[in-house]
Amino acid sequence: MTAEKLTSILDSLLSLPAETEVVEFKRAERNFDDRDLGQYFSALSNEANLKEKDCAWLIFGIENKSHEVVGSQYKNSRPALDAIKKKIADQTTGRHTFVEIYELLYRNGKRVVMFQIPPAPQGIPIAFQDHYYGRDGESLQGLAIEKIERIRYQVKLKDWSAGIIENASLEDLDPAAIAKARSYTQKPMRKKRTKSPHGTTSHS
Repeated sequence: MTAEKLTSILDSLLSLPAETEVVEFKRAERNFDDRDLGQYFSALSNEANLKEKDCAWLIFGIENKSHEVVGSQYKNSRPALDAIKKKIADQTTGRHTFVEIYELLYRNGKRVVMFQIPPAPQGIPIAFQDHYYGRDGESLQGLAIEKIERIRYQVKLKDWSAGIIENASLEDLDPAAIAKARSYTQKPMRKKRTKSPHGTTSHS
């Protein structure tokens, strides 16, 4: 993603009156606890799913209340940022991790770290270290049971054979499957043998 695109995204997020369930700002001027990072990842990923968002954002180098860009030296190298992606993946459901971690030099020359977080997959709430996290406004907390169930019930078994596909024709079907189906319809039906009240056998 280009610096111009990232700047545009950051400007849009900074214009929000406050944090939301899918946007979190942290000063994190130098360090940030890995466990806290994993919990925020789980929470923002689950909330992005529930809010039907393409992604959520966790941004370091921003003052939470004023939205002032103060800058961050967190993991001040590309290898260090890539390593944290793996570390989070190692402790989440299905190795779910960041789409990307971006470094951006903002207009005032301050470095900002932007974590792009994917939504939880349909039907699969994301846990970090075996615990599910969510948000209530700006607050980080355990993911409510009701939210866990909402995510889990997003995917239900469907009978795809019962669906109608518009504009489909025989050319869309596997010839071998068609031949097999026809072989079943062409088999002669076996005559049913019945007994008469007098004990004799007849065919019908």
